[in-house]
This record gives sequence, C-alpha cells and structure tokens, in this order.
Amino acid sequence: MLGALIVLEAASAQQRNAILPAVARGEIILSVAITDPNTSWGPQAVTLRPQRLGDRFRLDGTKLFVSDATAATHLIVAVRTGDGPADVSLLMVDARARGVRARRLPGFLSWQDEVTFEGVEVATTNLLGGRGSIRKTKI
Repeated sequence: MLGALIVLEAASAQQRNAILPAVARGEIILSVAITDPNTSWGPQAVTLRPQRLGDRFRLDGTKLFVSDATAATHLIVAVRTGDGPADVSLLMVDARARGVRARRLPGFLSWQDEVTFEGVEVATTNLLGGRGSIRKTKI
C-alpha cells in the first residue's frame, strides 16, 4: 500500500498511468527503501547519491529496514539529488536488476530487509515526478 500511495502522490501522471494499473493487477509489487545506514530519519538523513551517466543513474549503496524487499518486484528508493537538506528524490528500481541484492535482517522484525545496490543502472525516466520529489509529497 505504501508504495502505491507514494506513486500516487509523487509520480507524474504518465508514470501513475503506467505503474498503478500494474500494481492493481499484481504484476508490480512495490517496497519502499528510505533508511540509510548510520543515519537518522527524515530527508536530511538520505545519503545514497546516484551517479548520473547520461540518461541513466548508477546506484552504489545500502538501504535498511525495507519492508518485504525480498518479495518486491520494484523498489521506490529515496536518493540524494542535491546538497540541500530536502534535495531528495524517489527512484523506481527493478528489484531483480543486476546488482540489487536483498536479504532478511535477523531478529523479531522478520519482514524487514537490507537492500544493497552495486553498480545498478536505472533510467532517468524512473525518477518519480522529477528531481526533489519528496518535497512535493506528504510522506
């Protein structure tokens, strides 16, 4: 539910029209990856910074406490897109792309995962709603 609500709030109309019907049909299962290791909570704590490679982004880093990432087909990943505290955007990543690894975190929160991105390339068109999309949402 959280992933669909984020798409509804943050994505462009074209992105919503492409993603939400597939979510409703069960073809896309979304999980949200916000928390970076060794940081606090909120936009200022997002440290994963994508590298721009023409019409693609490259992701290298880790997200923690991602609910049910091992079952997801796609991840909505909070990334740092500028130097300001609120310069955070949301990037939709194929959870089965080369370089994406998800593993369950041990303990009583058995639905929480760690997701690692190693050289993961994502099209710039997967940036939900454009740069700074968290500022426009009510997360």
